[in-house]
Amino acid sequence: MIPQLRAGRCSRTEAGAAFTVEWAAGDQVLRLSANLTAASAPPAGSAAGRVIFATQPEAGGALAGGSLPPWSVVWIIGARPVKRAERRDPARRGAAASDAAELVIPARHLPGAAHAGFTFRDAAAIVPYLAALGISHVYCSPYFRARAGSTHGYDVVDHNSFNPEIGHAMTSSCS
Repeated sequence: MIPQLRAGRCSRTEAGAAFTVEWAAGDQVLRLSANLTAASAPPAGSAAGRVIFATQPEAGGALAGGSLPPWSVVWIIGARPVKRAERRDPARRGAAASDAAELVIPARHLPGAAHAGFTFRDAAAIVPYLAALGISHVYCSPYFRARAGSTHGYDVVDHNSFNPEIGHAMTSSCS
């Protein structure tokens, strides 16, 4: 339930209203573009690729048009841009692809928001039921310390600690 993506590259708009994080894997890239403000904002970085999840139905189309709606998050899978050194030496492109893990696209996913009334332990308890329904992945809202009483977790107040209302480091693995 907690992503294990590493070595992401983050870019922000000049005003800091929107950001994009990219994780490269082989010849693909997974992008998370978010606008966590009350006004529309231009995306930070590329918006090319296939939308696999959007918090708002219109967010994917708006992103393609050069704008992210207020309070929106969009996940995209696209082609990884070929680096200049790889263009000069195609053998380097093959090495980079073979060193990276392949992206796994969920068969079916369920967005989930952990909060005081639905903790990591509660989520772990329903995993067998979700699997029986054919759900292969669960998207978890942010699990960092959020505003007290938050029902979604996007109002993070401390990025360096877990939200004690939903669990702690020892329970975050849902064991």
